Amino acid sequence: MARLISLLTAVAAVAGTAQAILPTDWTPICKEIKSKILNASDVIYPRRLLHFGYQPLVLVVLPTAISGGHSSNPGFSSTKGVHISLKRLHQVKLSDDKSVAEIGFGNIWTDVYKALDGTGRNVAGGRVPGPGVGGLTLGGGYSWKTSQYGMACDTVKSYELVLPNGTITRVSKTKNPDLFVALKGGLNRFGIVTSAEFYTHEQPEMVYGGLGTYSTRYPNPYYHHPYGGPLGTTAEVLFFHDGPDKPASFELFDDIKPLINTVQSQSFVSFVQTIPAQVPELTNIRGVFITFVTSELSQTFLEAVRQETNAIGKIMSLHGGITVSYDVEPFTKYGEHATKSAFPHTESPLPTVGALKKLAIDEGIYSDASTYYPNYALFDATAKQLYGNENAARLARIRDQVDPDRIMELAGGFKI
Repeated sequence: MARLISLLTAVAAVAGTAQAILPTDWTPICKEIKSKILNASDVIYPRRLLHFGYQPLVLVVLPTAISGGHSSNPGFSSTKGVHISLKRLHQVKLSDDKSVAEIGFGNIWTDVYKALDGTGRNVAGGRVPGPGVGGLTLGGGYSWKTSQYGMACDTVKSYELVLPNGTITRVSKTKNPDLFVALKGGLNRFGIVTSAEFYTHEQPEMVYGGLGTYSTRYPNPYYHHPYGGPLGTTAEVLFFHDGPDKPASFELFDDIKPLINTVQSQSFVSFVQTIPAQVPELTNIRGVFITFVTSELSQTFLEAVRQETNAIGKIMSLHGGITVSYDVEPFTKYGEHATKSAFPHTESPLPTVGALKKLAIDEGIYSDASTYYPNYALFDATAKQLYGNENAARLARIRDQVDPDRIMELAGGFKI
């Protein structure tokens, strides 16, 4: 922890130089940062061979702290400048009564689930392999447990935060309460969060779930995740039940023959690891998310999703595309678990990805007051679109208090 504090202080010390003058040789700034941090950290100089390993990585000049690096928005998971790796902050510690877990923000969520496997406890976190604890939680965080316990940010008891001036503080409902709200969906504009305490819940030894892939030749109103590409359109359904046995609601799919089926009784960590969110065989794939939310899902809307996926899938190869997908996420009334947060979700908004807003308006399932889910939003989303007018103004005031020199605005991310 001390090394991260000293590093951020060093970044703050040279930020004025970095902003005002952009030299072609960063070596003097690298040396200045190196002189201000502990030996436990390292500075890797420009044009020097990079070896990641388990060492913190620092490149000058724009500071970005990386947890999992899952965002596809340009500059959100990378930087041309100071890269602060949180990889060593990988602790997962249960309290004596197992009601709270302290989780370092250098973890990815599958590592957390592995650490908690067999303890009888779990937390509301990421749903697929890849996302880090930090980004998902600070963006709100939809979970397989959201309908039961709320978003990941709703289950946070406290954060450990390194402020832009290098000081360390605890942030909770009773200590720094404004910052506590800001960090629940406000992302990376208030400092570097190194860890958080999450309230835990009981976890059955086995859950029932997995992936079913179906041909869209068989119309079904419950398709969750249509994929379009040069070879046609398929639909992925991600099944999850927080218990070992198949629930009656899944019988809706019994008469449809799947192309792929991994649904079974298995441990929670095994279930998450089977979801194909990463394709390591393919490199340099580029893509983006774009999102809006609806209040519910109508049959007309779901049919329009299928048709648009078909249409785009047929022409995308002409423009260098590989695949397009629409995510339809049918959470129940999870807003009853919502806490006061930067991202408004007391009305249980359902995030979806696509350009079907006009139809959603016609169907009466979209409101102009709706906001975008930060973790799915395109890079040009404004603070008002993410948080609404009132919350955006509040976040700007908090930002002015904790970061008057705009240190965190040197990093990638949405602007407040």
